[in-house]
Amino acid sequence: MDPAHTTSQQARRESPRKRADARRNHETALMNEAKAAGRVRPDASPLDLRVVLCGMCLQLIRLEERDPALWRRYGELTLRALRP
Repeated sequence: MDPAHTTSQQARRESPRKRADARRNHETALMNEAKAAGRVRPDASPLDLRVVLCGMCLQLIRLEERDPALWRRYGELTLRALRP
């Protein structure tokens, strides 16, 4: 097998992992900054934000909700859950 082809395949497999790691690092840094500024509860984690926010979005999508006011309302409720 061509070594260049093998290297290319490895890069494609590693790339999503590297991107996911970079995203998690960025999320953690943002959450730590928000905690330090007193904008987010001290016990909140990036996973908490992802689960609560994505859960809200998933439900509104499944309900085929298109009203921007309702999206804003649930977005605000979601963010309030993480405030100190």
